[in-house]
Amino acid sequence: MATAVPGEAPSTGGQRAGNVVDAAEPAECAMSEASEAHPMNEQYDCKNEEEAEAVAAATGADASTKSPTAHLDGLNVEELKALLVEKKKGWVNLDRFKDREALVNAIFGMEQKEAAQIAFRAEVAAAARWYAEHQSQLKAAHHRAKGSRTRRNSAEPAAAGGSDGDEAQHEVLVLYNEANGYGSKFEVLRKELQESEVVSLPNLADLQIVGQAYPMSPRRVLISKALQGAFFGTLGLALMGDQLKFIPESVLAVLRARRGLITSTGFLLNVLSRAALQNNAFEVFLDGELIYSALNASGRVPTAELLSNLLLERTLLKDYYAAAKTARA
Repeated sequence: MATAVPGEAPSTGGQRAGNVVDAAEPAECAMSEASEAHPMNEQYDCKNEEEAEAVAAATGADASTKSPTAHLDGLNVEELKALLVEKKKGWVNLDRFKDREALVNAIFGMEQKEAAQIAFRAEVAAAARWYAEHQSQLKAAHHRAKGSRTRRNSAEPAAAGGSDGDEAQHEVLVLYNEANGYGSKFEVLRKELQESEVVSLPNLADLQIVGQAYPMSPRRVLISKALQGAFFGTLGLALMGDQLKFIPESVLAVLRARRGLITSTGFLLNVLSRAALQNNAFEVFLDGELIYSALNASGRVPTAELLSNLLLERTLLKDYYAAAKTARA
């Protein structure tokens, strides 16, 4: 994708490299007899200009029909597997790929994704340079818009940052399911977004990343508490039944005989109580807009690269493209 940096006019004084002509004198070489004819490839021995254009078009068509996976033709199956494992960083089940063609298609798909990501990061680099030049103007525009909203609402909004000039322009809210241990995954993602150079956010100062527990429905919470109470009751009855004097001796005999079964039932109730609060929720909101939901992605938590791309598309690149469009108008 072509990029344009707002505010920069194209240079007219520079000379294109393609127009530079080598002025050096050609070296002298021994010439053959004038009567000696040099052989010519019959393919290019054209009688007129139209025929030459037809030959050139045919040659270009032959080049364009070359397979995009031709660079993988020289690799055997084991080498293809090793290459796929390297590209997937070990996270791949090789049993899914039954033949060589499946491996080639998987590697080619990964290469396309890598090329797209390289192009995307090039766009981000151009936008980052523009952002560094216009950061003060963007903050001033944000303050004016914020002040206008404050006057309309007749209320003082809560500050997202520390000082008056450092508040974040965007809020990234992540709701995660605590029962699945997604809280630790959120912390890892936030650390990568803040520290990793590969998925860096040039406008990180404009983003406030907040994590909260995903709210569960009252019905699910009630069911979980009921199952948890049954777990403690069953476990207490199995371990301390002999000390309960009000239980008849015949009942105590049954408890002693089936203590293992009662204990297993108690632990099963504990598992069910935790399952009642699990739903694979990991939802990302940007300024109140849902941009990713693990509930719609088979429970997959987004990678730092995917989350970085989603945020950059809707913040930095959006402003950059808008400024470029305004500059062209």
